[in-house]
Amino acid sequence: MHASEFDECRTGPDADGGDFFLGGNVDPGAGDLARIQTLYALITSVVNDLDDADPGDNKKKFMLHLAWHEGAKITKREQDLGGPARSFYQLEREKAIDAVSFAKDNAWVDKLSAAAGDGTTSQQILDALADMQNDPTNPVFPDNNAVARLLDTVDLFGTYMARIALKRISDPIGTSTGDHAQYWADHWKIKFDSDSDKAAQIATFTTEADACDKIQSGG
Repeated sequence: MHASEFDECRTGPDADGGDFFLGGNVDPGAGDLARIQTLYALITSVVNDLDDADPGDNKKKFMLHLAWHEGAKITKREQDLGGPARSFYQLEREKAIDAVSFAKDNAWVDKLSAAAGDGTTSQQILDALADMQNDPTNPVFPDNNAVARLLDTVDLFGTYMARIALKRISDPIGTSTGDHAQYWADHWKIKFDSDSDKAAQIATFTTEADACDKIQSGG
């Protein structure tokens, strides 16, 4: 990402059609609409950057629904009960490995380091990948891992990581909130206690996505 593109991530449309300054991160204490607007502006920048041939609002909407569900309505970057997942999208170690590895294969590590800001280098991202790969099946991030820290603290970085992880998946994303819920279940959550548990969680995701859309549209 070039500097000008990074600067564009710092502003987005507010409810009145003007621009607001993002400061790079969502404020978890802000109102529902403000959290949605801020994250959606980041998502828009990331999808437009990585999917320039076919950005599509549906991909952006799915990522918003994903964060709304996984991140407790975009209020928590750390998993409940001390769980290992990080960012509003709740990436665990294995998914983080997949994302950085795919970024490496596609020459996108510089995009991750630019999104991280604060002088973060591409080599630091790759060093963090090597650290995670020492025990790849362990869901917990290694101590003092740069990728884990950035997922916890920089929402633009977390959004890049989530989009890159999703780009590994060839199946198209359906357009309804129910389609989004099914896609989440099949490709992001993946593991459930039972078929009935999966069905119940898909229903919950759908309901939450509908609520998110209503807030975003001002309904």
